[in-house]
Amino acid sequence: MIKLTTLKDQAVGVFGLGATGLSTITALIESGADVWAWDENPRIRERVAEMGVTLTPPKEWKWDELVALVPGMDQRVSFPLDHKILKKAYVAKVPVMSDIELFAREVATLPEEERPRIVGVAGSNGKTFTAKLIAHMIADVGDVSDVTTNKSEPLLSLSPISADKTYVIELPTRKLAWTRSLSCDVAILLNATPVTAPQLESAETLVRLMTRVFRNQGPLQLSVIGTDDVYGQKICTALMARARKQPQTTGHIVPVSGEATVGEGVFCLANRAFHAENGKTNALGSFERAPAIIGQHLNQNAAAALASGATLGLVPAQMMRAIHSFDGVSGVLRYLGDQGAVRFYDDSSASDIMASLKSLSVGTPLFWIGGGEAQRQIFTKLREKAPSLSGAYFFGDAANDMKEALGGACPVTCFDSHLEAIPAAIIDATKTSQLDPTTSVNVLFSPGCPIRFKGGDRVFAELVSRFLEGNAA
Repeated sequence: MIKLTTLKDQAVGVFGLGATGLSTITALIESGADVWAWDENPRIRERVAEMGVTLTPPKEWKWDELVALVPGMDQRVSFPLDHKILKKAYVAKVPVMSDIELFAREVATLPEEERPRIVGVAGSNGKTFTAKLIAHMIADVGDVSDVTTNKSEPLLSLSPISADKTYVIELPTRKLAWTRSLSCDVAILLNATPVTAPQLESAETLVRLMTRVFRNQGPLQLSVIGTDDVYGQKICTALMARARKQPQTTGHIVPVSGEATVGEGVFCLANRAFHAENGKTNALGSFERAPAIIGQHLNQNAAAALASGATLGLVPAQMMRAIHSFDGVSGVLRYLGDQGAVRFYDDSSASDIMASLKSLSVGTPLFWIGGGEAQRQIFTKLREKAPSLSGAYFFGDAANDMKEALGGACPVTCFDSHLEAIPAAIIDATKTSQLDPTTSVNVLFSPGCPIRFKGGDRVFAELVSRFLEGNAA
């Protein structure tokens, strides 16, 4: 647990009692703060009250005494920037702070020699994978690291701050709206595309919040920017122009790409990593046999991790060794195993069609399982990938729209449930492999839409595991 010594004897409001809210309350109580907590959901309030947490409706809070309001919702819960509790805080002149901001302020109170190293990862997607890979690289050489992502424990639940530690922090865009003091030794921005936050005012709002990861970078700190999208390219150009004008205050900027070469920076192409600097390009190594780096959209994540390594004291050989021992993140495109010539790939976290389109490069012939909630997505680009598909198996509300987008260019079957679509794809892939056992056949689960069923990021891996075990027996 991270102590928040600056808030001892201070009144703090926590609105929302998800994992973030509960960890914040615990840290505040242990730090001697006066906590005012509430959640709009009566079921959550009942469960939290059983844990011994005192709950008070916001209308009864002592707003004139509060020094901060902390939004404590889980990331899956919509929390718009115009929520009534935020308006109330604005009127009462109470600063809104994320749990990340509380952490950053605590670090800022320490002498320079007592501060930990901090790696912050922002962007529309790829954050969890990149954060986990960087933490794995650090741990692989025996150093101490703590990582917090949307799929792990909250930041304030991590072990106490110390100078020998590196915190690798995933920075959700919404939380960056309430984070102003964070200063990262390595600040990373990936995939700055406005596809994941419909509750924000506009695409420009989303991108502006993402760039907050760079707002406090100093001359000895590193800024890593993905340049495989238009927004990232514009941000990188602007930051590099500022660096040329103010080299003493901006720090080092490294562009990274998983799709093209870069004149300066790190890029990954055709399962190889390269570093370009001062007009020279050097190979960092190959990750052709790395089990977790599959598909074009993970190339940029690998490039960002490699670009961060030097600042963290790692050398290329150490980083490439760590990449080969990294087994990936549950739900993020990874190789699960094979049965004969049939190879299984899981990309459960692909919640928008653009992410799935990149995953369709895993190999041919390909049997693709996708679907879920359409949420007004446009699927027209699916037609471009039709030649790589031997079969498409769509489920849920989006199934018919996805089928229509393919326009009959490949065999498509629609199902009500993923529990019907997955076995059908496996059966057809197995039949195809039996026709030519020397050719690999690929089965990919990549929804391309939000999925809401229980265990969504594990269901395909579990079904494949049972299938492989059954055939082994």
